[in-house]
Amino acid sequence: MATEKEMYELLGRALTNAEFRAALLEDPVKAAEGLGFSLTEEQLAGLRATDLGQLAEGLDERLFEKTGGAWCRHACRAGGVKGGG
Repeated sequence: MATEKEMYELLGRALTNAEFRAALLEDPVKAAEGLGFSLTEEQLAGLRATDLGQLAEGLDERLFEKTGGAWCRHACRAGGVKGGG
């Protein structure tokens, strides 16, 4: 079972990294295991029910150009990313 903090990291990476997002959509179990996480059936169902592409499109590109997504890695580690922002 991935912890809440691990789910923040997984989602943050999916939102800021298109390649990881594609891998997560294709095989969420494998993508999570690549980060050292295991997912419950409930977590898998939640991921499958979430439109990660649309969420990622809603983020302003300026968040990535200068920081390379570092804001999310920091916030995810601190447990500060909730509800997409």
